[in-house]
Amino acid sequence: MPELPTYKNEYSESHLLAVGIDTYTDPRMVPLGNAEADATAVASLLAAPPFSFSTQLLLGKQATKQAVQDALFDMRRTDRDSRVIFFFSGHGYVLTDNFNNQTGYLACADTVANRDHTALELSDVMDFRRHAAAKHILFIFDSCYSGQALGLTKATTATVDQYRLRRTYQVLTAGAGDQEVFDYHSMTQYMITYLSNAAEMITADHLGLHLKDVLARETGGMQIPQYGPIGGGQGGSFILYEPPPVVVNEIFLALPDDLRDGLTDPSAKVRRFAIADAADLLTEPDHRSAVQTALQHLRDHDPNSEVRARADKAIEEFGEALSILKNIGKRHQDKQNQAQLHTSDAQTDRLSQQPHSKEIEQVELPALLPAPFDWCAIPAGRVTLEENAGTFDVHPFWMAKYPITYAQFQVFIDAPDGFYNYRWWQGLAVDANHWKSHGEQMWKIANHPRERVSWWDAVAFTLWLSAKTEMDIRLPTIWEWQWAAQGPDGRRYPWGNQSDPGRCNVEESGIRQTTSVDRYPNGASPYGVLDMSGNVWEWCFNELQKTQNIQRQLRGGSYRGIMADAEVNLSKFEFPDRRDKYSGFRIACSYPSM
Repeated sequence: MPELPTYKNEYSESHLLAVGIDTYTDPRMVPLGNAEADATAVASLLAAPPFSFSTQLLLGKQATKQAVQDALFDMRRTDRDSRVIFFFSGHGYVLTDNFNNQTGYLACADTVANRDHTALELSDVMDFRRHAAAKHILFIFDSCYSGQALGLTKATTATVDQYRLRRTYQVLTAGAGDQEVFDYHSMTQYMITYLSNAAEMITADHLGLHLKDVLARETGGMQIPQYGPIGGGQGGSFILYEPPPVVVNEIFLALPDDLRDGLTDPSAKVRRFAIADAADLLTEPDHRSAVQTALQHLRDHDPNSEVRARADKAIEEFGEALSILKNIGKRHQDKQNQAQLHTSDAQTDRLSQQPHSKEIEQVELPALLPAPFDWCAIPAGRVTLEENAGTFDVHPFWMAKYPITYAQFQVFIDAPDGFYNYRWWQGLAVDANHWKSHGEQMWKIANHPRERVSWWDAVAFTLWLSAKTEMDIRLPTIWEWQWAAQGPDGRRYPWGNQSDPGRCNVEESGIRQTTSVDRYPNGASPYGVLDMSGNVWEWCFNELQKTQNIQRQLRGGSYRGIMADAEVNLSKFEFPDRRDKYSGFRIACSYPSM
């Protein structure tokens, strides 16, 4: 018996060739609606962590028969320990010859109807595996009749403990060999959703079983995806996602043994359940500090997004409980502190001269907004704006330490007298329907910044909050925002003049979504304000009349903007009704209204 080739227990490279065709040069080929978008979405998903594939896209007119064949030929030369995916979304069809044999075809952009030699024969595509060096190859066909691919050969079942050590060639198709597939029930969209929420290991077999169950149910059995191995393999299995190993940090050593084992278990599901036990221990003073530290570590560093979100929620809920108790216990003392802040102009002068003085009492909102919320005292100063916009005197004021979060803005939306009360929109040049619906948050995590919020939404929020608290709450002006971010030395970033994606959430940070507003304490401004570079752009109120429907300024950059856009003296301009996933806001309060 010949000796099997040996492979490493890892992938050295990951390659994807994605082909999507909506329209064809032959007008007799019916146009599709989502094939190119599906191919693009697959490439975008698999190019990003944790998959990190090297991707090549052939879309529309690019995807000629010759171009696809050339791209497949080039992928033969990948490393022997690599994995390769060929994804095709477009038309497929079957022809039956004189001997009653059926042959499957993929229609390329230049395929001519009724001329099968201008299309890609499925068997030719599958023959790619005969000459490719890669140990794991997966063919994904989101096209009609592509189930023919599984009728070519049979192979043995993969052995779980030999996934990466043995060669495998596998196929996943959108339907059986005799089935058409639906453009509006795209297998690709279900696949993207499944992979985007990966928590445990996903092999091609797991993916195939999931898609078969979901699409068969959604289409009433009219479309049943097929999956399985094809000839030439050795019993391995294509691994699409494997959870990164959990790094057991020394901070877990202070926890009770059972809890430590649960929070560091390789299974994300076990870690999520263990967080509930950890939250219960937060009420016990003997364990509180160690548990808080462990949960903060999971929130910021766990490889699984659901674990991070669960830890974040546990911290938030405990923080809210403490905040309520703190507000009840200190109500009279807060009133006294506020009175002391307002007693004299001399104290105002001291505030402007001593921005870091411990004598300044920071004032908290009542228990109206969920944590985290805090004020930073901003002293008087003088700031020069870029592009000859002028020099402005800044009077002492309070700036919110963090951008307004998703949970905080949700209080405004849910309040009976909140978002849907026309009172807060009167006098604003807002579209008649703008206040009748709000933007849908992209990242629905409590302590992440609120995004998809317009300038009008932000102004209405400040008017509502002012009425609820009897404080003069508003958006900061451009000069106030810049002064709070850079202080008197005119620095480029809140922390200094050197760009550092480790101090903020920008494109170079590699996160590609919003993060908790208190995640970067090392990115604070001279006055302790956080998140003024990156995460989300922040709307400013530049003292133009609120009734003018003109462009407004935003500052600070975003999680998908480059580091240079996060310099604190740079602005971008948008119309006030724009809601996008990159823009939010923070609030300010005039001194001494508190």
